[in-house]
Amino acid sequence: SVLGCAEEPFQRRRIIDGDIRMPEMQLARGIHGVGRALLRRAQRQPPPPHAALHFGRLRFDPQRREVVQGDTHTPLTLRESDLLGFLARHPGQVFSRAELLDQVWGHGFEGYEHTVNSHINRLRQKIEADPQEPRWIQTVWGVGYRFEAAGAAGVTGARP
Repeated sequence: SVLGCAEEPFQRRRIIDGDIRMPEMQLARGIHGVGRALLRRAQRQPPPPHAALHFGRLRFDPQRREVVQGDTHTPLTLRESDLLGFLARHPGQVFSRAELLDQVWGHGFEGYEHTVNSHINRLRQKIEADPQEPRWIQTVWGVGYRFEAAGAAGVTGARP
């Protein structure tokens, strides 16, 4: 019957996550769309945590936990390495002390936010040509800190 033909496509349904029902054609389109979205998201994500990062003459190797500038290899502590790695994987993005504590130290950390300041200062001593005028790890007053990948121009060129 005509009524039977019209209902037939809707009799073939699939269940996704136990409660969403879709005709087969919509299911195929939905899966295809989810796949495309996952690929786009993967392309936007920062490099994996074990990948070495290069910014001009500055190279950060998280597996060795060291910064290399020219022929100089500077070892980093575990926390310095984690902090630099997090900031460098999100260049230009500003993070508050509280956000850095959550992301680098973990949500369960019960120390003081000024712990971040101390680690930033030690990192600057190790990676900046002039820690008093940092090019890599910059303070955004009243907000927090950011890694400035454009600092590479200042390292590869002559300092004013």
